[in-house]
Amino acid sequence: MRKKPSGAWFSGVGARLANQGANAPTARDTAIEDFIGKGVFSRLTDIVQANINALLDRAEDPEKLIRLIIQEMEDTLVEVRSSAVRIIADKKELERRLAELAQTQEDWERKAVTALRHGREDLARGALAEKAKLAKRLAEEAVHLQAVDESLAKTNDDIGRLQA
Repeated sequence: MRKKPSGAWFSGVGARLANQGANAPTARDTAIEDFIGKGVFSRLTDIVQANINALLDRAEDPEKLIRLIIQEMEDTLVEVRSSAVRIIADKKELERRLAELAQTQEDWERKAVTALRHGREDLARGALAEKAKLAKRLAEEAVHLQAVDESLAKTNDDIGRLQA
């Protein structure tokens, strides 16, 4: 029949082994006693400090760090350039749309004049109403174009800073 050890499981592992008939505590038992003896918090502190030191050792290679920073800057430059290309494409599309709207607006004005020449005041009013709608859309698109221009200027500034 086995004896029940007295006290907590961690107090006196060696004493328990002696009660069970063992000659001396093993290295594992000594390590367990050291772990418990030091305290859990001091052991955790040792582990955290070791991990921090390992991270610092890896980060201390300045050549690798500089290469990493340069690579990140080059990646960012590529992203900013592709963004600039998209913005330029949007700007050209917007300018084309503005030109079409202006042309359509002129067409409605000519239709209104033609309607007045033929004595069709009702058609002239309708044509002028369409022209007014187009003028409003034209103004909105012009504001949008201005925002795109500002965005493009900012992107070009970013590219200049990254290349410097």
